[in-house]
Amino acid sequence: MKVNNSKGGDAYEEYGSFNPNNHDRIALPWTEKEVVRIFNSVLVEYNPAMTNWMKGTGGGSCGDEDFTI
Repeated sequence: MKVNNSKGGDAYEEYGSFNPNNHDRIALPWTEKEVVRIFNSVLVEYNPAMTNWMKGTGGGSCGDEDFTI
């Protein structure tokens, strides 16, 4: 195995055997209030950025000359 070749003899068995659905391993330590606060702070930057990104990309007149196949 590539892992054993680069990391040594039993590296795969030591680090590669885990339950990917183990709740303790994948749980995030955030409360609901913290998640809402993070989401709201991201929206403050996201919404203006999306407004600028969408400028001039509204599709124009929808005429055939505006599209290519």
